[in-house]
Amino acid sequence: KNLVVYLLAKNCSEGVITAIQKKIPIPQIDYKFLENLINKNTLKICVDGMNEATNNTCTKIIQFIKVHSRCHILLTTQHIDWNPPSSTKIYIINKLILQIKDLKRAATDGL
Repeated sequence: KNLVVYLLAKNCSEGVITAIQKKIPIPQIDYKFLENLINKNTLKICVDGMNEATNNTCTKIIQFIKVHSRCHILLTTQHIDWNPPSSTKIYIINKLILQIKDLKRAATDGL
């Protein structure tokens, strides 16, 4: 069974590994063991809100993604000016945004 860890980008200021260590309820989890879980794709990583993190934190996250390019990492952001790593697959969720706007409009019209 795969494990998933959800991180807010702004909480990765000390690095992604450190942020993961703070989330896992095992005291003093071994850094190399955690790296092994990540590199074998046993631990999936979701990092949310890149646009809310500082430039320094974003740089650390991007470096982590480059080093772990074969791992399963989901990164979310609102539009920001950045150059993602070359191996990054980018999905733009315009249709969802349009559906949300339609729902808001319908809710407002119904009042």
